[in-house]
Amino acid sequence: MEPRPHDPNLSETLQPLIEIDEFFLAEKMKQAVNLVSELKAQGKRVLIYVRENSTATKLNEKMRAHGLNSHEVATIWARPECRNIIFNFNDANHPTDVVITTFATLKAPGPRFYGASRHGIFLEIAEDLEDYILATRGLYSISRTQAAEWTSYYVRETLDMVRDLAMARKAVSRIARNPAVYPEITGDLRGILAFYEVALAMGHAVSLFYFAVAKFLRENASAAAKFKKSTMARIARSWRPGQALTMDHVNLKLPAIDDGVVLYNYVNDGYKQQL
Repeated sequence: MEPRPHDPNLSETLQPLIEIDEFFLAEKMKQAVNLVSELKAQGKRVLIYVRENSTATKLNEKMRAHGLNSHEVATIWARPECRNIIFNFNDANHPTDVVITTFATLKAPGPRFYGASRHGIFLEIAEDLEDYILATRGLYSISRTQAAEWTSYYVRETLDMVRDLAMARKAVSRIARNPAVYPEITGDLRGILAFYEVALAMGHAVSLFYFAVAKFLRENASAAAKFKKSTMARIARSWRPGQALTMDHVNLKLPAIDDGVVLYNYVNDGYKQQL
């Protein structure tokens, strides 16, 4: 089979993405202002996470320009007034509409959000998966009966994709290198399992073949030796998205199907189908 052509749209430089980043950030801010306004009309408040102090300041100005009771705490985290702002945000009877902060404050000593709101916005992608998880816990409280609702302003084909991938890779590397995690799994399969764990934590879709492999291995670690370079493609051809991967698939007892998954290896100037 001929190699699949390399996609020329996959730029080798980030410069084009950097040049459009400011535009998309401004668009995200507009969306955030509109959403907070809608939620305010419903009597609800919002917690927003951004990456930079300057972004928090600018977004706060836009919120206030639209008549919203908005506060940013990223630049005043160590000051006494920050505690008052968060205390008010945690008070369900206070008229605060929105509080804006950065992921950096998650690792700094100071006051904490404890669940007076159940609506949050990720205006940008966190640098670490731990930051993302800690942020989502900011709207959690033991007494809450309704799950928190998070809106992520993720835009494809922008720096969001680069940052999202960087966060995932960092987390995957940490999990794969930890000998205490899946000690019975070795080699490339550890990476597959790590990607699966990270995808679950990030709320990504998990219907792809390698995720099915990871889910199978979580429940059948002793079968890891059955996944080899010589068998992986054959297993995939007998499986379709949406199915559970079973021992019959892994033992090559099922035939290839027309809509089975075809695995490709990257080669120079394109991709080549595995045999």
